[in-house]
Amino acid sequence: MPSNTDVFLTLNTPMHTAKIGRISVDQGGRYLLTASNDKTAKLWDLGSGNLLRTLRPPIRAGDEGMLYAAALSPDGRVAAVGGWSKNNDIYLFDVSSGELFLCLSDLPNVILDLQFSPDGHYLAVVLWGSNGIKIWRCSDWTLHVEDKNYGGDAYKLAFDAWGQRLATVCYDGHLRLYDATGKLLKKVKTTGGSKPNALAFSPDARLLAIGYNDSPKVQVLDAQTLQVLYAPDISGATSIDQRLMSVTFSANGHSLAAGGFYRLFQNGRWQQQIRVWTQAGRGNYTDYAAAATTIMDLHALPSGTFVFSGYQPEWGIIDPAAGQRQFQLMAEAYDFRYGPDKSHFRLGANGAALGFTPLNQSPRQFQIPTRKMHLGASHDPVAQADAFGLQLRDWYDMPQPQLNGQTLKFLKQYEKSQSVDIASGGQGFVLGADWTLYCADAQGQLRWQQPLQAAAWCVKIDAYKQVVAAACGDGCIRYYRFRDGQPLLTIFLHPDDQRWVLWTPSGYYDASPGAEEFLGWHVNQGPDKAAEYYPLSRFRDTYHRPDVIDLILETLDEAEALKQANQATQRQRSTLPITSQLPPSVRIHSPRDGAETDREQILLEYNVHSPNGEAITGIRIAVDGRPVSVERSIKPVGERLTSQVPIPAGASTVSVIAENRHGAGVAATVQVLRRKVEPIASTVDIRPKLYVLAIGVSAYQHAGVNQLAFAAKDAEDFTACLRRQQNLLYRSVEVKLLTEAAADKDNILDGLDWLVQQTDSRDVAMLYFAGHGIQDNQGNFYYLPVNADPGALRRSALSQGDVQATIRSVAGKIAVFMDACHSGSLMHPLTARSLPPDIAAVVNELCAAENGAVVFSSATSREYALEDARWQNGAFTKALVEGLSGKAQTNEQGKITVKSLDVYVSERVKELTSGKQHPATVYPPNVPDFPVALRG
Repeated sequence: MPSNTDVFLTLNTPMHTAKIGRISVDQGGRYLLTASNDKTAKLWDLGSGNLLRTLRPPIRAGDEGMLYAAALSPDGRVAAVGGWSKNNDIYLFDVSSGELFLCLSDLPNVILDLQFSPDGHYLAVVLWGSNGIKIWRCSDWTLHVEDKNYGGDAYKLAFDAWGQRLATVCYDGHLRLYDATGKLLKKVKTTGGSKPNALAFSPDARLLAIGYNDSPKVQVLDAQTLQVLYAPDISGATSIDQRLMSVTFSANGHSLAAGGFYRLFQNGRWQQQIRVWTQAGRGNYTDYAAAATTIMDLHALPSGTFVFSGYQPEWGIIDPAAGQRQFQLMAEAYDFRYGPDKSHFRLGANGAALGFTPLNQSPRQFQIPTRKMHLGASHDPVAQADAFGLQLRDWYDMPQPQLNGQTLKFLKQYEKSQSVDIASGGQGFVLGADWTLYCADAQGQLRWQQPLQAAAWCVKIDAYKQVVAAACGDGCIRYYRFRDGQPLLTIFLHPDDQRWVLWTPSGYYDASPGAEEFLGWHVNQGPDKAAEYYPLSRFRDTYHRPDVIDLILETLDEAEALKQANQATQRQRSTLPITSQLPPSVRIHSPRDGAETDREQILLEYNVHSPNGEAITGIRIAVDGRPVSVERSIKPVGERLTSQVPIPAGASTVSVIAENRHGAGVAATVQVLRRKVEPIASTVDIRPKLYVLAIGVSAYQHAGVNQLAFAAKDAEDFTACLRRQQNLLYRSVEVKLLTEAAADKDNILDGLDWLVQQTDSRDVAMLYFAGHGIQDNQGNFYYLPVNADPGALRRSALSQGDVQATIRSVAGKIAVFMDACHSGSLMHPLTARSLPPDIAAVVNELCAAENGAVVFSSATSREYALEDARWQNGAFTKALVEGLSGKAQTNEQGKITVKSLDVYVSERVKELTSGKQHPATVYPPNVPDFPVALRG
């Protein structure tokens, strides 16, 4: 079992959260492999831009685990990654399953680049610190040859297209050329600069291009003699700050492309350019806007396009034939950089209010107590570099900042300062650097320091000197106690302005609907095995603690906040370590992602891993999120298992989820395509059926529950709208409507059973709730039937578990509509004031992969759902009915899908309520978009 030192809280957005230093593509140009300083590698589908898999080597605190190199085998079956690790390992992953099958260990230093030979027979690596090159045979992974005679860091290597030669560049100023056996053929001094950084062979292996890190020059050499043939035109990029340090030839060899620091101001912002020359670099050039930040790596694709990676992080594709960028996938995080001007980052008293302006965007504010984001500039204080008799100079992007004319000595080697703030009264200052946050007294003596995983672009001490906030390069805002640097709270705000997650150092958290997957536990499984990742949602019962988050900035101590929250709710503190609560994991070995078949079934091969030795209690197999097989017998751990899985025509997502007594693990998924066969003429109507269970209560029987005006009518209007879909999208629409007196607990439970019994795999089910929802002291959610007693919830109310069990059992696609956040249903136990239920926890649970429901929520956390006599409805249902009646259509055919309905409802509710209410829709990771209605 992994120890607690093998467990790390990790941010987990689909895009990397730190720079992508290296990329690699397979020979067919189908897949892209990216390696990042965020300690993960990711495999992408180049056709769609979809993330296929995240590869996780073991990591440690600090730099250990950062990945600087990546290579994808020519057939796309093996991913090799490496970087900074204890034993300087090269990790070899099976791409299909994500399994780490071999480590090439004990290398002398950090790995800087990896390449497979074009025939896949060899893997070569170049290293940091004068350690040269090593080449392994891929047949048995034995060392083939090495050359240690290097005088500096070697950053890049390249095989020619035939695998007959291999070239490297090194910061000792030399270019080296080897033959197929690894014998050194030539070693020449470079003339364009002393730090050659990149190189690439032309497809015919006659030319070799070089880019530099200490010179703006790009050169093209004869690949046999290594003599310089010509230098492409670098007009406009002639300074060191505009250097083009990444190079590649196009797939046909007609063009040469380069990128790096070269940028132009276009459309109101600076954009990094990729320069493409005709005639393999001899001819004219065209600049293409590519990235927001420095271009780190560049590769040609078979289609004639180029794929690049950026520092931000980001990756994209430019298409010279079309004259533009074809695709770009940006970091899913706010960018807090604004050069030396940090005035956009502001902090209210005790840190409860944040103000910031993301790069090239409008000002925003986030209130921690209410969890609300809104547009508009903050008027709270800004950071100061010259105040109260303290003057900080040379602090922006500099290695030796000064305090009152004296150089500060505490920055680490190679580190630069990025931000500063002086505490009110001159009682010290904080300095944010590339990978450390420092606090010093008025004399410049270090008080404390805290490591960072990303640069602190902005820092701010609150006016009362209680907390320090650091806005970091990974999009997180981190809070520390000012007096001693104790970490308190981390905030991640998604750029969609809807999703957020807040967490403490021990992992107690609060999250908006759909945001739980952004954070989780990376758990090492040993030095030679792939790590497992467990989203926060796997530990919701223990760690979802909005009450702890509410108290953290009051107590300035996590343990005290937890103690007070537990006392208020009579909850017991869990003493079990995370490693004792882990669910099982699954790896799919076959079929591969994107596999195609003509058959109605696929043979699924997979194995189950139990990280803590717990027995497997069940395995669920689903297609597009709906169950096709549920096995409750105990399965042998580690053995390869097989199942025949029926799949529909077209593209589908097959997932396997294993369970133990701690709950369900993360779904392992694979995308498959069943080729469509020409339909045989038939009179059979193949349209699905729709089954709707709608519940609405306005007039509650218990005197302690507020009455509503339109909840029952909302349910009636919702079902009336869907009845009109009969003979449109659906061949029939079956409705069970329960309102007012009919909506008691027994009838609702019967209705849930009806929904399960009636719906088959071809059908669509919808479950609609309008009324009051409340939570008990333990955070359990209940929907209130008409006869509910708030003092006896377990007996009289509909539990979240009842709804969850139904959703899991419905065979067809299912959408849930939750309008249960109306005001005044229960007094909050901590504050004795009326608060809406924490609907986010319910939504996040129902849309988990093992449940597979698309969930529409009328409001977000700590927000009421509104109704108004002007609409004769709640805002949410009014927007729903409008959208389903045609206003959410996606095309001229009038199709309305769950995603187009989501877009319409979100905007319409905000419009109706003047921004007071924000619906949220959350999609399971294994459920694709699907139609729910047609315009009549």
